[in-house]
Amino acid sequence: MKFKVNIKALENALLENGASYKILQERTGLSSKTIFKVYHGKPVVPSTCVKVADALGIHASDLFERAD
Repeated sequence: MKFKVNIKALENALLENGASYKILQERTGLSSKTIFKVYHGKPVVPSTCVKVADALGIHASDLFERAD
């Protein structure tokens, strides 16, 4: 099962946390390719969702939705 980010929710979370693409990559330890996928709403695995959400201090379900 894969999930995709809610772009608006991601933008809001980044703004609230003063985070950027680079900061998110550093906080999660994910590759730039994976962060690119997240930023562009491409499907990602659940572990990626958790890492991104944790890095932004929010619950994964507030940021991601199931990819159909």
